[in-house]
Amino acid sequence: MYIHLQTPIPELWAEQRTKTGNLGGETRELQTNLFRLFNPDRFTLFYANLTSPEKTHKLVQSLLSPWKHLVHGYQVSAARESERPFGRLFGTAPAILLVRPDSYVAFTGSEHSVPALAKYLEQWFSTQPQSADRENGHARTHGLLERPLASFGKRALR
Repeated sequence: MYIHLQTPIPELWAEQRTKTGNLGGETRELQTNLFRLFNPDRFTLFYANLTSPEKTHKLVQSLLSPWKHLVHGYQVSAARESERPFGRLFGTAPAILLVRPDSYVAFTGSEHSVPALAKYLEQWFSTQPQSADRENGHARTHGLLERPLASFGKRALR
C-alpha cells in the first residue's frame, strides 16, 4: 500500500462488490467513484485485494461491533480505467483502509490488521459507557454542575 496516513483519498473510480440476498447470494459489481461511498457522519472502511472476503467480513463484524454505528465498509476493486491509480492507493496485497469522514486516511493495514484496527478505534472511541458518578465528577471539576446529576434528578422527582 502506497498511501500514507493523514493523506486525502484521491478521486478514483472503482468496482464496489456487494452480495445480493443472504448467505450464498450472488456477488454484484457496481462501478462507482470512491467519493460516492463516503458518508460525512461515519468512517469508511475499504477492503481491497482480499484473499478471503467472507473471513475478513466476519472478523470485522465481530471485532468492530462496538463501533458499527461509526464505520461502514465496502469491498472494492479496480475499475478498468483506474487500475494504475487504484494499485498506487491500495497496492496489490490484501488491504484495509479506514478513511475519516473528511476523506483523509486514518488507518491502513492488511486483511490481518483487523485486531489492530479495533485497538485504534478503542483509543479514540471508548466502548465502555462512563458511569454517572464519573460524569458528574468531571462536570463538577469543570464548573458545569453545582451538585451531582443523580441528586438533582431525585429532587426533581419529589
